[in-house]
Amino acid sequence: METTRKFLTVVAFVVMSSTILAQAPYKASIGGVIGTMEGASFKTFLADKMAMQIDLGFKYCSTVSNYSSVYYYDSYYNWAFWTLEVNPNFMYEGTIKDWNAGAFRWIVGGGVSLGYLFNRFGKFGINAIGGVEFCFSKIPLTLQADFRPGYGLGFRSGYHISYFDYMVGISARYTFGK
Repeated sequence: METTRKFLTVVAFVVMSSTILAQAPYKASIGGVIGTMEGASFKTFLADKMAMQIDLGFKYCSTVSNYSSVYYYDSYYNWAFWTLEVNPNFMYEGTIKDWNAGAFRWIVGGGVSLGYLFNRFGKFGINAIGGVEFCFSKIPLTLQADFRPGYGLGFRSGYHISYFDYMVGISARYTFGK
């Protein structure tokens, strides 16, 4: 009985210590994103390792798509277009390495994209997200690079296009709160 109590005390101490060490590096951050999307970026931590990031901006897409309508079925077109969209993602984050200068972290998760294609189509998509982030310890700045492969669907009355939707982005954000 005494051995079990000691073992449970050690386990509780280890769990509490790892929880303290695994706290989010900042509360929230705001800045910009460039790459295949150019716009604003906001990120906040919902829990110690769980974050939500929302990007809003213009995104360039180029793809060969299946374009279907009431009149033409299974016709393929090469599309190049711009979208205005919002892309919220939920991400799990873990630390790769901590230095005096900051922490190098990995991110993985998924989200959706909603927007407007400039050839008069509405847009809905789903995506995964994976990447890395560097959180500076001495200055309130974080840099993030990520890749978001996904599926996009453009639609309007009687027509729709489906395409491989992706984003490659680099974000720089001002961090606040600890």
